[in-house]
Amino acid sequence: MRLSSSLSARPPVVTFSDTEALYEAFAAGRLPRLTVGGLPGERLTRRQWAELFGAICRCRPRGEAPPPFFSSINGQTISRYHREAAVRALFRRCGGLAVDGMSAVFASRLLSRTPFPERVATTDLFHDVARHAQDEGLSFFLLGGTVETCAAAARQVAALYPRLTIVGTHHGFFAEHEEEALARHINALAPDIVWVSMGVPREQLFCVRNRDRLHRVGLLKTSGGLFDFLAGRHSRAPVWMQACGLEWLYRLGLEPRRLLRRYATTSLHAAVVLMTRTGR
Repeated sequence: MRLSSSLSARPPVVTFSDTEALYEAFAAGRLPRLTVGGLPGERLTRRQWAELFGAICRCRPRGEAPPPFFSSINGQTISRYHREAAVRALFRRCGGLAVDGMSAVFASRLLSRTPFPERVATTDLFHDVARHAQDEGLSFFLLGGTVETCAAAARQVAALYPRLTIVGTHHGFFAEHEEEALARHINALAPDIVWVSMGVPREQLFCVRNRDRLHRVGLLKTSGGLFDFLAGRHSRAPVWMQACGLEWLYRLGLEPRRLLRRYATTSLHAAVVLMTRTGR
Protein backbone atom coordinates (compact mmCIF):
# COMPACT_ATOMS: atom_id res chain seq x y z
CA MET A 1 0.00 0.00 0.00
CA ARG A 2 2.81 2.43 0.89
CA LEU A 3 4.57 1.68 -2.41
CA SER A 4 1.35 2.26 -4.36
CA SER A 5 0.74 5.52 -2.51
CA SER A 6 4.25 6.79 -3.14
CA LEU A 7 3.93 6.12 -6.86
CA SER A 8 0.49 7.68 -7.26
CA ALA A 9 0.72 10.63 -4.86
CA ARG A 10 1.42 13.99 -6.47
CA PRO A 11 4.61 15.51 -5.00
CA PRO A 12 4.75 19.15 -3.85
CA VAL A 13 5.61 21.69 -6.54
CA VAL A 14 8.46 24.19 -6.22
CA THR A 15 6.88 27.61 -6.70
CA PHE A 16 8.23 30.91 -8.01
CA SER A 17 6.91 34.39 -7.20
CA ASP A 18 6.42 35.19 -10.90
CA THR A 19 7.71 34.25 -14.35
CA GLU A 20 10.61 36.70 -14.03
CA ALA A 21 11.78 34.81 -10.94
CA LEU A 22 11.47 31.58 -12.91
CA TYR A 23 13.60 33.03 -15.70
CA GLU A 24 16.17 34.36 -13.23
CA ALA A 25 16.46 30.91 -11.68
CA PHE A 26 17.07 29.45 -15.16
CA ALA A 27 19.60 32.12 -16.11
CA ALA A 28 21.50 31.58 -12.85
CA GLY A 29 21.42 27.77 -13.18
CA ARG A 30 19.27 27.46 -10.06
CA LEU A 31 16.20 25.63 -11.34
CA PRO A 32 15.24 22.71 -9.04
CA ARG A 33 16.79 19.53 -10.41
CA LEU A 34 16.95 15.83 -9.72
CA THR A 35 19.34 13.35 -11.26
CA VAL A 36 17.28 10.49 -12.68
CA GLY A 37 18.97 7.63 -14.47
CA GLY A 38 22.18 9.67 -14.41
CA LEU A 39 20.67 12.69 -16.21
CA PRO A 40 19.79 15.99 -14.49
CA GLY A 41 16.10 16.72 -15.02
CA GLU A 42 14.32 19.94 -14.07
CA ARG A 43 11.61 19.48 -11.42
CA LEU A 44 9.04 21.67 -13.17
CA THR A 45 5.39 21.19 -14.04
CA ARG A 46 4.15 21.45 -17.61
CA ARG A 47 2.73 24.87 -16.82
CA GLN A 48 6.06 26.04 -15.42
CA TRP A 49 7.87 24.79 -18.52
CA ALA A 50 5.46 26.77 -20.72
CA GLU A 51 5.95 29.87 -18.58
CA LEU A 52 9.73 29.39 -18.63
CA PHE A 53 9.79 29.16 -22.43
CA GLY A 54 7.73 32.33 -22.65
CA ALA A 55 9.99 34.12 -20.18
CA ILE A 56 13.14 33.07 -22.07
CA CYS A 57 11.68 34.39 -25.32
CA ARG A 58 10.77 37.70 -23.68
CA CYS A 59 13.75 38.27 -21.41
CA ARG A 60 16.84 36.69 -22.96
CA PRO A 61 18.82 39.18 -25.05
CA ARG A 62 19.15 38.11 -28.67
CA GLY A 63 21.72 38.98 -31.28
CA GLU A 64 24.94 37.59 -29.85
CA ALA A 65 24.66 34.52 -27.63
CA PRO A 66 23.23 31.35 -29.19
CA PRO A 67 19.77 30.29 -27.99
CA PRO A 68 19.39 27.53 -25.41
CA PHE A 69 18.01 24.20 -26.52
CA PHE A 70 15.94 21.83 -24.44
CA SER A 71 15.40 18.11 -24.69
CA SER A 72 13.63 15.32 -22.78
CA ILE A 73 14.40 12.28 -20.65
CA ASN A 74 12.79 8.90 -21.34
CA GLY A 75 13.88 5.28 -21.34
CA GLN A 76 15.51 5.50 -24.76
CA THR A 77 17.54 8.60 -23.96
CA ILE A 78 18.65 7.21 -20.59
CA SER A 79 19.91 4.01 -22.19
CA ARG A 80 21.63 5.73 -25.10
CA TYR A 81 23.14 8.37 -22.82
CA HIS A 82 25.02 5.67 -20.93
CA ARG A 83 25.90 3.50 -23.93
CA GLU A 84 26.94 6.12 -26.50
CA ALA A 85 29.55 8.76 -25.77
CA ALA A 86 28.35 10.92 -28.68
CA VAL A 87 24.79 11.02 -27.32
CA ARG A 88 26.12 11.77 -23.84
CA ALA A 89 28.09 14.75 -25.16
CA LEU A 90 25.01 16.15 -26.92
CA PHE A 91 22.76 15.91 -23.87
CA ARG A 92 25.37 17.64 -21.73
CA ARG A 93 24.95 20.69 -23.99
CA CYS A 94 21.21 20.99 -23.26
CA GLY A 95 19.89 24.05 -21.47
CA GLY A 96 17.45 21.85 -19.58
CA LEU A 97 15.78 18.44 -19.62
CA ALA A 98 12.07 17.74 -19.17
CA VAL A 99 11.02 14.32 -17.85
CA ASP A 100 8.98 12.70 -20.62
CA GLY A 101 8.86 9.09 -19.38
CA MET A 102 6.60 7.80 -16.60
CA SER A 103 9.31 5.29 -15.66
CA ALA A 104 11.55 8.21 -14.67
CA VAL A 105 8.71 9.85 -12.74
CA PHE A 106 7.97 6.59 -10.89
CA ALA A 107 11.67 6.09 -10.10
CA SER A 108 11.89 9.59 -8.63
CA ARG A 109 8.82 9.01 -6.45
CA LEU A 110 10.13 5.68 -5.25
CA LEU A 111 13.74 6.66 -4.62
CA SER A 112 13.97 10.40 -4.03
CA ARG A 113 12.81 12.82 -1.35
CA THR A 114 12.36 15.48 -4.05
CA PRO A 115 10.58 13.73 -6.95
CA PHE A 116 9.32 15.21 -10.19
CA PRO A 117 5.88 16.82 -9.83
CA GLU A 118 4.50 15.22 -13.01
CA ARG A 119 5.34 13.77 -16.39
CA VAL A 120 6.13 16.38 -19.03
CA ALA A 121 5.37 14.56 -22.28
CA THR A 122 6.32 16.70 -25.27
CA THR A 123 3.04 15.80 -26.96
CA ASP A 124 1.26 17.49 -24.02
CA LEU A 125 3.80 20.24 -23.42
CA PHE A 126 3.49 21.48 -27.00
CA HIS A 127 -0.14 22.42 -26.40
CA ASP A 128 0.65 24.11 -23.09
CA VAL A 129 3.33 26.18 -24.81
CA ALA A 130 1.10 26.91 -27.83
CA ARG A 131 -1.71 28.25 -25.65
CA HIS A 132 0.76 30.39 -23.73
CA ALA A 133 2.47 31.54 -26.93
CA GLN A 134 -0.70 32.73 -28.67
CA ASP A 135 -1.61 34.76 -25.58
CA GLU A 136 1.89 36.24 -25.40
CA GLY A 137 2.27 36.86 -29.15
CA LEU A 138 5.13 34.38 -29.57
CA SER A 139 5.93 32.59 -32.84
CA PHE A 140 6.85 29.01 -33.82
CA PHE A 141 8.91 27.34 -36.54
CA LEU A 142 8.30 23.63 -37.16
CA LEU A 143 11.32 21.61 -38.32
CA GLY A 144 11.14 17.88 -38.99
CA GLY A 145 9.13 15.00 -40.38
CA THR A 146 8.26 14.51 -44.04
CA VAL A 147 7.05 17.40 -46.17
CA GLU A 148 3.49 16.10 -45.87
CA THR A 149 3.63 15.45 -42.13
CA CYS A 150 5.18 18.82 -41.31
CA ALA A 151 2.61 20.66 -43.44
CA ALA A 152 -0.27 18.69 -41.91
CA ALA A 153 1.02 19.39 -38.41
CA ALA A 154 1.20 23.12 -39.17
CA ARG A 155 -2.38 23.11 -40.49
CA GLN A 156 -3.68 21.35 -37.39
CA VAL A 157 -1.81 23.71 -35.08
CA ALA A 158 -3.17 26.73 -36.96
CA ALA A 159 -6.70 25.34 -36.62
CA LEU A 160 -6.30 24.70 -32.90
CA TYR A 161 -4.55 27.99 -32.12
CA PRO A 162 -5.70 30.59 -34.67
CA ARG A 163 -3.89 33.46 -32.93
CA LEU A 164 -0.55 31.63 -32.90
CA THR A 165 1.99 32.72 -35.50
CA ILE A 166 3.82 29.94 -37.36
CA VAL A 167 6.52 31.77 -39.30
CA GLY A 168 7.66 28.73 -41.27
CA THR A 169 8.08 24.99 -41.62
CA HIS A 170 10.67 22.66 -43.12
CA HIS A 171 10.91 18.90 -43.45
CA GLY A 172 13.58 16.95 -41.60
CA PHE A 173 15.17 15.14 -44.55
CA PHE A 174 18.21 17.21 -45.41
CA ALA A 175 21.96 16.58 -45.57
CA GLU A 176 24.50 18.06 -43.20
CA HIS A 177 25.88 20.33 -45.93
CA GLU A 178 22.40 21.90 -46.28
CA GLU A 179 22.16 22.84 -42.61
CA GLU A 180 23.92 26.19 -42.83
CA ALA A 181 21.51 27.57 -45.44
CA LEU A 182 18.52 26.17 -43.55
CA ALA A 183 19.71 27.65 -40.25
CA ARG A 184 20.24 31.04 -41.85
CA HIS A 185 16.73 30.87 -43.32
CA ILE A 186 15.26 30.11 -39.89
CA ASN A 187 17.35 32.84 -38.28
CA ALA A 188 16.08 35.41 -40.79
CA LEU A 189 12.50 34.58 -39.74
CA ALA A 190 13.45 35.07 -36.06
CA PRO A 191 10.95 32.64 -34.51
CA ASP A 192 10.62 32.59 -30.76
CA ILE A 193 10.55 28.79 -30.53
CA VAL A 194 11.84 26.20 -33.01
CA TRP A 195 10.38 22.71 -32.53
CA VAL A 196 12.93 20.20 -33.87
CA SER A 197 11.29 16.85 -34.57
CA MET A 198 13.85 14.46 -36.04
CA GLY A 199 14.51 11.81 -33.38
CA VAL A 200 17.47 11.11 -31.09
CA PRO A 201 20.27 11.99 -31.68
CA ARG A 202 19.77 13.83 -34.96
CA GLU A 203 17.62 16.59 -33.48
CA GLN A 204 20.12 17.25 -30.68
CA LEU A 205 22.96 17.20 -33.20
CA PHE A 206 21.19 19.80 -35.35
CA CYS A 207 20.73 22.06 -32.32
CA VAL A 208 24.36 21.79 -31.23
CA ARG A 209 25.77 22.31 -34.74
CA ASN A 210 23.56 25.27 -35.60
CA ARG A 211 22.91 27.24 -32.41
CA ASP A 212 25.59 29.77 -33.31
CA ARG A 213 23.73 30.49 -36.56
CA LEU A 214 20.40 31.03 -34.80
CA HIS A 215 21.13 34.07 -32.61
CA ARG A 216 17.76 35.67 -33.50
CA VAL A 217 15.85 32.59 -32.28
CA GLY A 218 14.42 32.49 -28.75
CA LEU A 219 15.00 28.80 -28.01
CA LEU A 220 14.90 25.33 -29.53
CA LYS A 221 12.99 22.31 -28.21
CA THR A 222 13.63 18.81 -29.50
CA SER A 223 10.41 16.88 -29.94
CA GLY A 224 10.91 13.38 -31.33
CA GLY A 225 7.81 12.16 -33.16
CA LEU A 226 5.63 15.13 -32.12
CA PHE A 227 4.63 16.11 -35.64
CA ASP A 228 3.16 12.66 -36.34
CA PHE A 229 0.80 13.20 -33.40
CA LEU A 230 -0.02 16.79 -34.36
CA ALA A 231 -0.77 15.71 -37.92
CA GLY A 232 -3.04 12.89 -36.75
CA ARG A 233 -0.76 10.15 -38.11
CA HIS A 234 -0.45 8.62 -34.62
CA SER A 235 -2.84 8.63 -31.68
CA ARG A 236 -2.14 8.96 -27.96
CA ALA A 237 -2.81 6.13 -25.54
CA PRO A 238 -5.94 6.34 -23.36
CA VAL A 239 -5.44 8.61 -20.35
CA TRP A 240 -5.49 5.67 -17.91
CA MET A 241 -2.64 3.99 -19.80
CA GLN A 242 -0.63 7.21 -19.75
CA ALA A 243 -1.18 7.57 -15.98
CA CYS A 244 -0.07 3.97 -15.36
CA GLY A 245 3.07 4.37 -17.45
CA LEU A 246 1.78 2.05 -20.19
CA GLU A 247 1.80 4.39 -23.16
CA TRP A 248 4.83 2.50 -24.47
CA LEU A 249 2.68 -0.64 -24.71
CA TYR A 250 0.00 1.20 -26.65
CA ARG A 251 2.59 2.57 -29.07
CA LEU A 252 4.16 -0.87 -29.45
CA GLY A 253 0.79 -2.18 -30.58
CA LEU A 254 0.60 0.56 -33.22
CA GLU A 255 4.20 0.28 -34.47
CA PRO A 256 5.57 -3.17 -33.55
CA ARG A 257 8.17 -3.33 -36.32
CA ARG A 258 9.73 0.02 -35.47
CA LEU A 259 9.50 -0.13 -31.69
CA LEU A 260 9.97 -3.78 -30.69
CA ARG A 261 13.72 -3.82 -31.21
CA ARG A 262 14.14 -0.40 -29.60
CA TYR A 263 12.20 -1.37 -26.49
CA ALA A 264 13.94 -4.74 -26.26
CA THR A 265 17.39 -3.13 -26.33
CA THR A 266 16.75 -0.05 -24.19
CA SER A 267 13.93 -0.68 -21.69
CA LEU A 268 15.63 -3.25 -19.43
CA HIS A 269 18.89 -1.33 -19.47
CA ALA A 270 17.06 1.92 -18.68
CA ALA A 271 15.21 0.27 -15.78
CA VAL A 272 18.48 -0.89 -14.21
CA VAL A 273 20.04 2.54 -14.63
CA LEU A 274 16.96 4.25 -13.18
CA MET A 275 17.14 2.13 -10.05
CA THR A 276 20.88 2.64 -9.57
CA ARG A 277 21.49 6.19 -10.84
CA THR A 278 18.60 8.21 -9.44
CA GLY A 279 19.28 10.80 -6.76
CA ARG A 280 17.95 10.47 -3.24
